[in-house]
Amino acid sequence: MVIWIRTGSLRALFAGGVAVCIMIPGGGLRAQDACRADGRGFENDCRHYNPGTVVSRPVQPNVSDGPAPDLGEIGFSISIDGVAAGEGATRRTIAGAPARPQELREIDRLLDIAGVDLTYDGLGARPRLAVATSDLRESFVAGEVVRFRASSNYPAWIVKTEVVITDTRGRTVALVPIAANGEAGWTMPAASTDSGGRDTYLYFLRATDSAGRRDETRSLVLARATSRLPTDLTGPVTAAGEGDDMTARRGIPVTGGAITVSGHSPAGQPVSVLGEAVPVDPSGSFVVQRILPPGTHAVAISVDGRAMDRSVTIEKSEWFATGIIDVTVGRHDGETWKLGRVAGFAQGTLANGTRITASVDTQEAELRDLFRNFGRKNPDQTLREMKSEDVFNTFGDDSRMSDLAPSSGKFFLRAEKDGSYLQWGDFRPLADQNLTVRSERALYGISGEYRSLDVTRDGEAKLRFTGFAAQADSLMQRDVMRATGGSAYFLSRQDILADSESIWVEIRSRTTGLVVQRRRLAEGTDYRINPVQGVVILNAPLSATTGAMVW
Repeated sequence: MVIWIRTGSLRALFAGGVAVCIMIPGGGLRAQDACRADGRGFENDCRHYNPGTVVSRPVQPNVSDGPAPDLGEIGFSISIDGVAAGEGATRRTIAGAPARPQELREIDRLLDIAGVDLTYDGLGARPRLAVATSDLRESFVAGEVVRFRASSNYPAWIVKTEVVITDTRGRTVALVPIAANGEAGWTMPAASTDSGGRDTYLYFLRATDSAGRRDETRSLVLARATSRLPTDLTGPVTAAGEGDDMTARRGIPVTGGAITVSGHSPAGQPVSVLGEAVPVDPSGSFVVQRILPPGTHAVAISVDGRAMDRSVTIEKSEWFATGIIDVTVGRHDGETWKLGRVAGFAQGTLANGTRITASVDTQEAELRDLFRNFGRKNPDQTLREMKSEDVFNTFGDDSRMSDLAPSSGKFFLRAEKDGSYLQWGDFRPLADQNLTVRSERALYGISGEYRSLDVTRDGEAKLRFTGFAAQADSLMQRDVMRATGGSAYFLSRQDILADSESIWVEIRSRTTGLVVQRRRLAEGTDYRINPVQGVVILNAPLSATTGAMVW
């Protein structure tokens, strides 16, 4: 049982059980009666039992302050909350003025009884798009129905979704319509003379918005087998691909904030959020995330037929900022020195999708030189990047560390929106490797890219402009090595700049020597490098040949 005491402002507390509410308006108290046990001491004329004793209880998670409602001439109200969920679970007044119902808090109480949590994840949530076979199999016999499952956390922007099935040469075999969060089937065809004996297909998910812009996932393998092969799964598959992000091409501008609804549904009761059925695992747990446009939305949640609408407001902007200003003034033997440092970081997301990231670090220097050469690269940046923890092996979890403001100078700034951006700091001009002229160097300067929102029939931007300007202050070295089937490769030079490497794997024709396929490797995921010794170690051995091609 929880007792509410009201003096001046309304404090609402829900502890999940029966609650007793006592409300007393603060306007009727006299100054000479203000005798409070708040640890600040007591008036000389204050007489009461147990003087100096303060009784408190832990603050519950569902607590808020607000103005007190009108309590009438009586001046107080005592009420008890209902225990059972439903329309009859209203607050019952047992003494004093009738209590006004609080609709929002009542919905929160019903959600708590139903075991449902609704959280707001903030602006700038990453859109996710994924596709997989519903049973996670890769091989199917001819005539068997292949069930695909698509998942996305931004269905409000998608008007059309389809699974594209191609052969290994990229030619479209079939287009299978599917809901943004749904399933669809396709029958595995029998081998034909036109297939040339090829039994392997590729499939990916394509999402299109109202303007024709497209998002696509990476391609996955789909094979035809003579018999059903056993799988390595040890249990049932629930919502294959849910929560994964397989996006390989992003063209749909998504703005707004994300909400996450999670909870437990006893006995596998059906759950729906925003009118969509939510998958529930065998234990009864469920979780779903959705990105909503800016503004106020009524999030409809239904558990076993019990419908509840919770109002959620997506903010117009969110900012995070931190910084320090350090000034040191000293004097010794008649000599005075004035040193200082200004360092800070700020990142903000606006409701229209604009993201701004800024960082500054002047390093400690004389005050008169603090902002001198503000846009130039630090000559000792390489030494500053050397850390003692990089020398030793460390063990931890799967967490990742990202440099949000890479800069070899004192300043970093980046503004981006809808695929276009403008940046000052460290960058690599590697946007499009199909261009005739390429640059694969790590540079420090200004770079930018503009992509028009108008797209072609294939979903590509009609206008795209990329440019950069930088003063090169390091030499470039290019090494071409043939794959040996191993994992360790030694570069021709040592003591290279950290994070300046670009490593690619090329497949070349054995007959013509021309490049057939090219893929860039990612540090950590595909390889690790020792810049001092000039050694690259792949995470997996690289075969020297693949069919009629050579790596």
